[in-house]
Amino acid sequence: RSIQELCAMGGITLDDFTQSVAYREIFERGEAQGEARGEARGEAKVTLRQLGCRCGPLSAEQGFRAMADLHAWLAWQR
Repeated sequence: RSIQELCAMGGITLDDFTQSVAYREIFERGEAQGEARGEARGEAKVTLRQLGCRCGPLSAEQGFRAMADLHAWLAWQR
């Protein structure tokens, strides 16, 4: 349901809802999830940049779809 529908069901205004503990908890969860996604993307970019610097450019065939792909590629490089 939309926020407006929830407010109507509870008989409260949008301002009351956005000031509630429930709203803040929901907002904080979403914020934490967004931060975790951003952190994971940043880590992936750094890892790919380091691989490129140390091993040269990676072709599409060398791209990794899962951790097992990376391990197999690293084992092949030894």
